[in-house]
Amino acid sequence: MDNAKTYIVGVRARNSTGDSGWRNSPPAGPYSNTPVVTPPATPSSVAVTRADGQLTASWSDVSGATSYHVTYTSDSGGSWSLAALNHPQSSITVNGIDNTKSYVVGVRARNSAGGSGWRNSPVSGPYSSPVTPPAAPSSVSVSRADGQLTASWSDVSDATSYHVTYTSDSGASWSLAALNHTSSSITISGVDNAKSYIVGVRSRNSAGDSGWRNSSAAGPFSPATITATDVTSNSATIELDNHEGAWYYVASGGSGAQAQSNNCQGPVNGKTTALEGLEPGTEYRINAYTNCGGQAIASSEFNTAAVDITIKISDIRTRSAKLTLEYINPVALTWYYKRHASNPSDPDATCHRINYDQTTVNLTGLQLHTTYSYRAYTRAGCNILEEEVVFRTASANASDVGATTTTLNFQGGAGVDSPNLWYYAETGISYVPPTGQPFPSNCRYGGSTSVNNPAS
Repeated sequence: MDNAKTYIVGVRARNSTGDSGWRNSPPAGPYSNTPVVTPPATPSSVAVTRADGQLTASWSDVSGATSYHVTYTSDSGGSWSLAALNHPQSSITVNGIDNTKSYVVGVRARNSAGGSGWRNSPVSGPYSSPVTPPAAPSSVSVSRADGQLTASWSDVSDATSYHVTYTSDSGASWSLAALNHTSSSITISGVDNAKSYIVGVRSRNSAGDSGWRNSSAAGPFSPATITATDVTSNSATIELDNHEGAWYYVASGGSGAQAQSNNCQGPVNGKTTALEGLEPGTEYRINAYTNCGGQAIASSEFNTAAVDITIKISDIRTRSAKLTLEYINPVALTWYYKRHASNPSDPDATCHRINYDQTTVNLTGLQLHTTYSYRAYTRAGCNILEEEVVFRTASANASDVGATTTTLNFQGGAGVDSPNLWYYAETGISYVPPTGQPFPSNCRYGGSTSVNNPAS
Protein backbone atom coordinates (compact mmCIF):
# COMPACT_ATOMS: atom_id res chain seq x y z
CA MET A 1 0.00 0.00 0.00
CA ASP A 2 1.12 3.53 -0.70
CA ASN A 3 1.41 5.34 2.60
CA ALA A 4 0.99 8.64 0.83
CA LYS A 5 -2.47 7.75 -0.53
CA THR A 6 -5.93 7.63 0.99
CA TYR A 7 -7.89 4.42 0.75
CA ILE A 8 -11.56 3.34 1.09
CA VAL A 9 -12.41 -0.29 1.80
CA GLY A 10 -15.73 -1.76 0.57
CA VAL A 11 -17.23 -4.97 2.05
CA ARG A 12 -20.30 -7.06 1.22
CA ALA A 13 -21.59 -10.34 2.64
CA ARG A 14 -22.11 -13.58 0.67
CA ASN A 15 -23.91 -17.00 1.00
CA SER A 16 -25.30 -19.71 -1.29
CA THR A 17 -28.18 -17.58 -2.34
CA GLY A 18 -26.15 -14.56 -3.29
CA ASP A 19 -24.30 -11.35 -2.16
CA SER A 20 -25.36 -8.42 0.00
CA GLY A 21 -24.94 -4.78 -0.92
CA TRP A 22 -21.58 -2.97 -0.40
CA ARG A 23 -20.58 -1.15 2.77
CA ASN A 24 -17.64 1.24 2.36
CA SER A 25 -15.34 2.52 5.11
CA PRO A 26 -14.56 6.17 5.55
CA PRO A 27 -11.43 7.30 3.77
CA ALA A 28 -8.26 6.30 5.58
CA GLY A 29 -4.94 7.92 5.02
CA PRO A 30 -2.46 8.92 4.13
CA TYR A 31 -0.54 6.94 6.80
CA SER A 32 1.94 8.44 9.36
CA ASN A 33 4.04 6.42 11.83
CA THR A 34 3.87 9.25 14.59
CA PRO A 35 2.21 7.83 17.76
CA VAL A 36 -1.07 9.34 19.01
CA VAL A 37 -0.63 11.87 21.91
CA THR A 38 -3.00 11.65 24.89
CA PRO A 39 -3.24 13.96 27.99
CA PRO A 40 -0.78 12.97 30.77
CA ALA A 41 -1.65 11.34 34.07
CA THR A 42 -2.03 13.36 37.31
CA PRO A 43 1.10 13.55 39.53
CA SER A 44 0.89 10.81 42.12
CA SER A 45 1.80 13.12 45.09
CA VAL A 46 2.90 16.65 45.95
CA ALA A 47 5.11 17.44 48.94
CA VAL A 48 5.77 20.90 50.43
CA THR A 49 8.61 22.13 52.68
CA ARG A 50 8.81 25.55 54.36
CA ALA A 51 11.61 28.07 54.88
CA ASP A 52 11.63 31.67 56.06
CA GLY A 53 9.28 33.45 53.62
CA GLN A 54 9.35 30.51 51.20
CA LEU A 55 7.69 27.22 50.32
CA THR A 56 9.13 24.53 48.05
CA ALA A 57 6.81 22.04 46.31
CA SER A 58 8.02 18.78 44.67
CA TRP A 59 6.16 15.92 42.94
CA SER A 60 6.70 12.69 41.04
CA ASP A 61 7.61 13.22 37.40
CA VAL A 62 4.79 12.22 35.01
CA SER A 63 5.55 10.31 31.78
CA GLY A 64 4.28 12.15 28.74
CA ALA A 65 4.07 15.50 30.57
CA THR A 66 5.90 18.39 28.95
CA SER A 67 5.25 20.97 31.77
CA TYR A 68 3.34 21.52 34.97
CA HIS A 69 0.71 24.00 36.04
CA VAL A 70 1.35 25.03 39.71
CA THR A 71 -0.90 27.09 42.01
CA TYR A 72 -1.11 27.65 45.78
CA THR A 73 -3.69 28.82 48.35
CA SER A 74 -3.59 30.08 51.95
CA ASP A 75 -7.34 30.07 52.54
CA SER A 76 -8.17 26.37 52.06
CA GLY A 77 -8.89 26.81 48.35
CA GLY A 78 -11.05 29.90 48.58
CA SER A 79 -8.66 31.58 46.17
CA TRP A 80 -5.61 30.33 44.31
CA SER A 81 -2.47 32.13 43.21
CA LEU A 82 -0.45 31.17 40.13
CA ALA A 83 3.07 29.94 40.83
CA ALA A 84 3.81 28.76 37.24
CA LEU A 85 1.75 27.88 34.16
CA ASN A 86 4.28 25.86 32.16
CA HIS A 87 6.90 24.88 34.70
CA PRO A 88 9.34 22.41 33.10
CA GLN A 89 10.61 20.74 36.29
CA SER A 90 9.07 18.58 39.02
CA SER A 91 9.84 21.05 41.85
CA ILE A 92 9.38 24.78 42.42
CA THR A 93 10.22 27.40 45.11
CA VAL A 94 7.70 30.18 45.78
CA ASN A 95 8.90 33.33 47.57
CA GLY A 96 7.02 36.08 49.46
CA ILE A 97 5.16 33.60 51.63
CA ASP A 98 3.61 34.66 54.98
CA ASN A 99 5.25 32.60 57.71
CA THR A 100 2.15 32.85 59.89
CA LYS A 101 -0.15 31.15 57.33
CA SER A 102 -0.72 27.56 56.18
CA TYR A 103 -0.54 26.71 52.48
CA VAL A 104 -1.75 24.03 50.01
CA VAL A 105 -0.02 23.61 46.61
CA GLY A 106 -1.89 22.24 43.57
CA VAL A 107 -0.09 20.68 40.55
CA ARG A 108 -1.29 19.20 37.25
CA ALA A 109 0.71 17.75 34.37
CA ARG A 110 0.42 19.18 30.82
CA ASN A 111 1.25 18.22 27.22
CA SER A 112 0.01 19.06 23.75
CA ALA A 113 -3.06 16.91 24.26
CA GLY A 114 -4.15 18.78 27.38
CA GLY A 115 -3.79 18.78 31.14
CA SER A 116 -4.21 16.10 33.79
CA GLY A 117 -6.35 16.37 36.87
CA TRP A 118 -5.12 18.38 39.90
CA ARG A 119 -3.06 16.86 42.72
CA ASN A 120 -2.99 18.91 45.95
CA SER A 121 -0.36 18.77 48.69
CA PRO A 122 -1.22 18.33 52.35
CA VAL A 123 -1.61 21.55 54.35
CA SER A 124 1.82 23.03 55.25
CA GLY A 125 2.56 25.60 57.96
CA PRO A 126 2.64 28.01 59.65
CA TYR A 127 6.43 28.34 59.63
CA SER A 128 8.69 28.77 62.67
CA SER A 129 12.37 29.44 62.21
CA PRO A 130 14.43 26.55 63.51
CA VAL A 131 16.26 27.30 66.78
CA THR A 132 20.03 27.20 66.58
CA PRO A 133 22.58 27.89 69.33
CA PRO A 134 23.22 31.62 69.73
CA ALA A 135 26.41 33.48 68.91
CA ALA A 136 28.90 34.36 71.61
CA PRO A 137 28.79 37.92 73.02
CA SER A 138 31.00 40.16 70.93
CA SER A 139 32.79 41.63 73.98
CA VAL A 140 32.82 41.52 77.79
CA SER A 141 33.94 44.47 79.93
CA VAL A 142 34.58 44.53 83.69
CA SER A 143 34.62 47.41 86.17
CA ARG A 144 35.76 47.18 89.80
CA ALA A 145 34.39 48.53 93.08
CA ASP A 146 35.26 47.80 96.69
CA GLY A 147 34.80 44.02 97.05
CA GLN A 148 32.88 43.84 93.77
CA LEU A 149 33.28 43.48 90.04
CA THR A 150 30.59 44.30 87.49
CA ALA A 151 30.64 42.60 84.07
CA SER A 152 28.64 43.78 81.06
CA TRP A 153 28.50 42.48 77.51
CA SER A 154 26.77 43.03 74.18
CA ASP A 155 23.28 41.56 74.13
CA VAL A 156 22.81 38.56 71.78
CA SER A 157 19.48 38.68 69.92
CA ASP A 158 18.52 34.97 70.06
CA ALA A 159 19.95 34.24 73.51
CA THR A 160 17.50 33.52 76.33
CA SER A 161 20.09 33.57 79.13
CA TYR A 162 23.82 33.73 79.86
CA HIS A 163 26.27 31.47 81.65
CA VAL A 164 28.74 33.62 83.62
CA THR A 165 31.94 32.49 85.37
CA TYR A 166 35.03 34.25 86.73
CA THR A 167 38.61 33.40 87.61
CA SER A 168 41.40 35.00 89.65
CA ASP A 169 44.14 32.57 88.57
CA SER A 170 44.26 33.20 84.81
CA GLY A 171 41.72 30.46 84.07
CA ALA A 172 43.22 27.59 86.08
CA SER A 173 39.93 27.42 87.98
CA TRP A 174 36.58 29.11 87.40
CA SER A 175 33.82 30.07 89.83
CA LEU A 176 30.15 30.18 88.83
CA ALA A 177 28.55 33.61 88.94
CA ALA A 178 25.26 32.62 87.24
CA LEU A 179 24.08 29.69 85.12
CA ASN A 180 21.00 31.21 83.50
CA HIS A 181 21.39 34.96 83.95
CA THR A 182 18.74 36.88 82.00
CA SER A 183 20.31 40.35 81.63
CA SER A 184 23.49 41.50 79.89
CA SER A 185 25.26 42.68 83.06
CA ILE A 186 25.99 41.20 86.47
CA THR A 187 27.59 42.35 89.73
CA ILE A 188 29.66 39.81 91.65
CA SER A 189 30.33 40.50 95.33
CA GLY A 190 32.89 39.13 97.75
CA VAL A 191 35.87 39.41 95.42
CA ASP A 192 39.39 40.10 96.67
CA ASN A 193 40.51 43.70 95.98
CA ALA A 194 44.13 42.52 95.83
CA LYS A 195 43.53 40.12 92.91
CA SER A 196 42.91 40.51 89.18
CA TYR A 197 39.85 38.84 87.66
CA ILE A 198 38.69 37.60 84.25
CA VAL A 199 34.99 37.09 83.56
CA GLY A 200 33.79 34.53 81.00
CA VAL A 201 30.32 34.71 79.39
CA ARG A 202 28.53 32.47 76.91
CA SER A 203 25.04 32.78 75.42
CA ARG A 204 22.36 30.13 75.86
CA ASN A 205 19.00 29.11 74.35
CA SER A 206 17.00 25.92 73.92
CA ALA A 207 19.27 24.72 71.11
CA GLY A 208 22.47 24.95 73.15
CA ASP A 209 25.32 27.25 74.14
CA SER A 210 27.64 29.56 72.26
CA GLY A 211 31.39 29.62 72.67
CA TRP A 212 32.93 31.51 75.58
CA ARG A 213 33.84 35.21 75.46
CA ASN A 214 36.33 36.32 78.13
CA SER A 215 37.00 39.82 79.42
CA SER A 216 40.41 41.35 79.80
CA ALA A 217 41.98 41.04 83.24
CA ALA A 218 40.56 43.66 85.65
CA GLY A 219 42.32 44.74 88.84
CA PRO A 220 43.66 44.72 91.44
CA PHE A 221 41.36 47.36 92.92
CA SER A 222 42.27 50.18 95.28
CA PRO A 223 39.09 51.42 97.01
CA ALA A 224 38.40 55.12 97.29
CA THR A 225 39.55 56.68 100.56
CA ILE A 226 38.50 59.97 102.11
CA THR A 227 40.60 61.74 104.72
CA ALA A 228 40.43 65.00 106.64
CA THR A 229 43.53 67.21 106.65
CA ASP A 230 44.37 70.68 107.97
CA VAL A 231 41.86 70.13 110.77
CA THR A 232 41.34 73.13 113.04
CA SER A 233 38.73 73.84 115.64
CA ASN A 234 36.22 75.06 113.06
CA SER A 235 37.39 73.87 109.63
CA ALA A 236 38.96 71.01 107.73
CA THR A 237 39.94 69.95 104.22
CA ILE A 238 38.60 66.62 102.97
CA GLU A 239 40.41 64.72 100.23
CA LEU A 240 39.10 61.80 98.14
CA ASP A 241 41.70 59.46 96.61
CA ASN A 242 41.39 56.56 94.11
CA HIS A 243 38.35 58.05 92.41
CA GLU A 244 37.83 59.48 88.94
CA GLY A 245 35.21 62.10 88.16
CA ALA A 246 32.90 64.28 90.21
CA TRP A 247 31.79 63.24 93.70
CA TYR A 248 29.47 64.31 96.50
CA TYR A 249 29.70 64.20 100.26
CA VAL A 250 27.66 64.32 103.45
CA ALA A 251 29.20 65.72 106.64
CA SER A 252 27.39 64.76 109.84
CA GLY A 253 28.12 65.88 113.39
CA GLY A 254 27.91 69.02 115.47
CA SER A 255 24.70 70.95 115.88
CA GLY A 256 23.09 72.63 112.96
CA ALA A 257 25.56 74.50 110.76
CA GLN A 258 24.83 73.93 107.08
CA ALA A 259 27.94 71.85 106.50
CA GLN A 260 26.78 69.53 109.26
CA SER A 261 23.10 69.26 108.31
CA ASN A 262 23.36 65.84 106.63
CA ASN A 263 22.59 67.47 103.26
CA CYS A 264 24.33 66.04 100.22
CA GLN A 265 26.92 68.57 99.03
CA GLY A 266 28.62 68.79 95.64
CA PRO A 267 29.54 68.03 93.02
CA VAL A 268 33.25 68.25 93.82
CA ASN A 269 35.27 68.15 90.61
CA GLY A 270 38.71 67.89 92.18
CA LYS A 271 40.27 65.78 94.92
CA THR A 272 39.69 68.21 97.79
CA THR A 273 37.06 70.51 99.24
CA ALA A 274 36.89 72.68 102.35
CA LEU A 275 34.54 72.32 105.30
CA GLU A 276 33.81 75.53 107.18
CA GLY A 277 31.75 76.42 110.23
CA LEU A 278 32.63 73.31 112.22
CA GLU A 279 32.39 73.19 115.99
CA PRO A 280 35.41 72.79 118.26
CA GLY A 281 36.08 69.47 119.94
CA THR A 282 33.42 67.65 117.89
CA GLU A 283 33.47 64.32 116.08
CA TYR A 284 32.43 64.39 112.42
CA ARG A 285 31.76 61.63 109.89
CA ILE A 286 32.31 62.20 106.17
CA ASN A 287 30.73 59.94 103.52
CA ALA A 288 31.63 60.27 99.84
CA TYR A 289 29.26 59.30 96.99
CA THR A 290 29.27 59.16 93.21
CA ASN A 291 25.68 60.48 93.34
CA CYS A 292 23.44 61.74 96.11
CA GLY A 293 21.29 58.94 97.51
CA GLY A 294 23.63 56.20 96.28
CA GLN A 295 25.94 53.85 98.13
CA ALA A 296 28.85 55.51 99.94
CA ILE A 297 32.18 54.81 98.24
CA ALA A 298 34.31 55.99 101.16
CA SER A 299 33.86 57.07 104.78
CA SER A 300 36.03 58.68 107.40
CA GLU A 301 35.78 60.21 110.86
CA PHE A 302 37.74 63.03 112.46
CA ASN A 303 37.61 65.35 115.45
CA THR A 304 37.97 69.10 115.33
CA ALA A 305 40.50 70.62 117.71
CA ALA A 306 39.25 71.59 121.15
CA VAL A 307 39.52 75.28 122.02
CA ASP A 308 40.27 76.62 125.52
CA ILE A 309 38.92 80.09 126.12
CA THR A 310 38.67 82.43 129.07
CA ILE A 311 36.58 85.54 129.57
CA LYS A 312 37.48 88.57 131.63
CA ILE A 313 35.63 91.60 132.93
CA SER A 314 37.24 95.02 132.85
CA ASP A 315 36.16 98.65 133.14
CA ILE A 316 33.50 97.76 135.66
CA ARG A 317 31.37 100.80 136.35
CA THR A 318 28.09 101.44 138.04
CA ARG A 319 25.99 100.54 135.00
CA SER A 320 28.40 99.03 132.47
CA ALA A 321 31.38 96.76 132.05
CA LYS A 322 33.51 95.27 129.30
CA LEU A 323 33.43 91.52 128.53
CA THR A 324 36.60 90.28 126.79
CA LEU A 325 37.19 86.81 125.29
CA GLU A 326 40.73 85.45 125.33
CA TYR A 327 41.80 82.30 123.46
CA ILE A 328 44.27 79.94 125.02
CA ASN A 329 44.46 78.27 121.62
CA PRO A 330 44.51 81.36 119.36
CA VAL A 331 42.12 80.58 116.52
CA ALA A 332 39.58 82.54 114.56
CA LEU A 333 36.36 81.36 116.13
CA THR A 334 32.75 82.43 116.20
CA TRP A 335 31.63 82.53 119.84
CA TYR A 336 28.53 83.12 121.89
CA TYR A 337 27.62 84.57 125.27
CA LYS A 338 24.62 85.12 127.50
CA ARG A 339 23.84 86.40 130.98
CA HIS A 340 23.05 83.75 133.53
CA ALA A 341 19.82 84.99 135.06
CA SER A 342 16.88 83.49 136.81
CA ASN A 343 14.54 85.70 134.83
CA PRO A 344 14.13 84.25 131.30
CA SER A 345 12.79 87.56 130.01
CA ASP A 346 16.10 89.27 130.74
CA PRO A 347 17.22 90.33 127.21
CA ASP A 348 20.82 89.42 127.92
CA ALA A 349 19.73 85.94 129.05
CA THR A 350 19.33 84.98 125.37
CA CYS A 351 22.22 83.52 123.38
CA HIS A 352 24.20 86.20 121.50
CA ARG A 353 26.41 85.31 118.53
CA ILE A 354 29.67 87.21 118.11
CA ASN A 355 31.76 87.08 114.93
CA TYR A 356 35.24 85.58 115.14
CA ASP A 357 36.90 88.96 114.52
CA GLN A 358 35.31 90.55 117.62
CA THR A 359 36.66 89.64 121.07
CA THR A 360 35.19 92.43 123.23
CA VAL A 361 31.57 93.18 124.10
CA ASN A 362 30.41 96.27 125.97
CA LEU A 363 27.82 95.37 128.57
CA THR A 364 25.44 98.24 129.24
CA GLY A 365 22.21 98.80 131.11
CA LEU A 366 23.51 97.13 134.25
CA GLN A 367 22.33 97.95 137.76
CA LEU A 368 24.76 99.58 140.14
CA HIS A 369 26.32 97.48 142.90
CA THR A 370 24.75 94.29 141.47
CA THR A 371 26.32 90.86 141.01
CA TYR A 372 26.18 89.40 137.51
CA SER A 373 27.22 86.09 135.91
CA TYR A 374 28.14 85.97 132.24
CA ARG A 375 28.96 82.78 130.37
CA ALA A 376 30.82 82.13 127.09
CA TYR A 377 30.26 79.31 124.59
CA THR A 378 31.80 78.07 121.34
CA ARG A 379 28.70 76.28 120.08
CA ALA A 380 25.48 77.63 118.62
CA GLY A 381 22.57 77.68 121.00
CA CYS A 382 24.78 78.25 124.05
CA ASN A 383 24.21 74.64 125.04
CA ILE A 384 27.70 73.64 126.22
CA LEU A 385 29.42 75.97 128.68
CA GLU A 386 33.05 76.91 128.04
CA GLU A 387 33.77 79.68 130.62
CA GLU A 388 31.95 81.78 133.22
CA VAL A 389 32.80 85.06 134.98
CA VAL A 390 31.07 86.61 137.99
CA PHE A 391 31.40 90.28 138.91
CA ARG A 392 29.67 93.11 140.76
CA THR A 393 29.10 96.61 139.40
CA ALA A 394 30.40 99.69 141.20
CA SER A 395 28.39 102.19 143.28
CA ALA A 396 28.75 105.83 144.32
CA ASN A 397 26.89 108.09 146.74
CA ALA A 398 27.23 111.21 148.84
CA SER A 399 26.98 111.39 152.64
CA ASP A 400 27.39 113.96 155.42
CA VAL A 401 26.10 116.62 153.12
CA GLY A 402 26.66 120.02 154.71
CA ALA A 403 26.47 123.65 153.74
CA THR A 404 30.00 123.79 152.60
CA THR A 405 31.25 120.19 152.53
CA THR A 406 30.08 116.69 151.64
CA THR A 407 31.57 113.21 151.67
CA LEU A 408 31.75 111.34 148.37
CA ASN A 409 31.67 107.54 148.72
CA PHE A 410 32.79 105.09 145.98
CA GLN A 411 32.65 101.31 146.06
CA GLY A 412 34.38 99.71 143.09
CA GLY A 413 33.14 96.71 141.23
CA ALA A 414 34.18 93.21 142.33
CA GLY A 415 35.79 90.76 139.97
CA VAL A 416 38.20 93.12 138.27
CA ASP A 417 41.93 92.63 138.52
CA SER A 418 42.98 96.28 138.36
CA PRO A 419 42.69 98.71 141.32
CA ASN A 420 39.39 100.50 141.74
CA LEU A 421 40.64 103.97 140.84
CA TRP A 422 38.12 106.78 140.76
CA TYR A 423 37.96 110.48 140.05
CA TYR A 424 35.63 113.32 140.79
CA ALA A 425 35.07 116.87 139.62
CA GLU A 426 33.01 119.89 140.58
CA THR A 427 30.65 119.98 137.64
CA GLY A 428 27.43 121.50 138.76
CA ILE A 429 23.97 119.96 138.82
CA SER A 430 23.51 116.83 136.64
CA TYR A 431 26.68 117.33 134.65
CA VAL A 432 27.42 114.59 132.15
CA PRO A 433 30.56 114.96 129.99
CA PRO A 434 29.79 114.88 126.28
CA THR A 435 30.51 111.53 124.65
CA GLY A 436 34.14 111.21 123.76
CA GLN A 437 35.15 114.39 125.60
CA PRO A 438 37.68 114.43 128.45
CA PHE A 439 36.75 115.13 132.01
CA PRO A 440 36.71 118.81 132.98
CA SER A 441 39.98 120.42 133.91
CA ASN A 442 39.16 120.35 137.61
CA CYS A 443 38.91 116.49 137.63
CA ARG A 444 40.58 115.23 140.82
CA TYR A 445 41.86 111.83 141.89
CA GLY A 446 39.78 110.28 144.67
CA GLY A 447 42.36 107.66 145.60
CA SER A 448 40.23 105.86 148.20
CA THR A 449 36.64 105.01 148.88
CA SER A 450 35.66 108.47 150.21
CA VAL A 451 36.83 112.04 150.17
CA ASN A 452 35.76 115.31 151.77
CA ASN A 453 35.14 117.97 149.23
CA PRO A 454 33.61 121.47 149.26
CA ALA A 455 30.01 121.27 148.30
CA SER A 456 29.14 122.28 144.74
